[in-house]
Amino acid sequence: RKIRSPESVYLRPMMGKVREAVYSSMRSFGLYTPEMPVYRHLDIFAGSGSVGLESLSRGAQHCTFVDLSEDCCQTVEENLKSLGYDDYNHDSIEKNKVVCSDFL
Repeated sequence: RKIRSPESVYLRPMMGKVREAVYSSMRSFGLYTPEMPVYRHLDIFAGSGSVGLESLSRGAQHCTFVDLSEDCCQTVEENLKSLGYDDYNHDSIEKNKVVCSDFL
């Protein structure tokens, strides 16, 4: 599904084919499989949240999104809500989290 992008002029989103290559590599290492599920994902410099959202769609049970831009953080929250990940995800006891701060 389509997700919203922030208005930030400094945003450099990860291309879809690069994101697919990253997750293909992770699958080749056995991650995102029933034998090796991913429980947590940390999306630093989240932007629109596309990388963390992809991880959630592939079965991660929790994602923390971090970005310094208020616009990006608000966009991630809107994308989480529109995709149904704003509430508790899967069997997780923890909500997905958006942190509007420097990564340090």
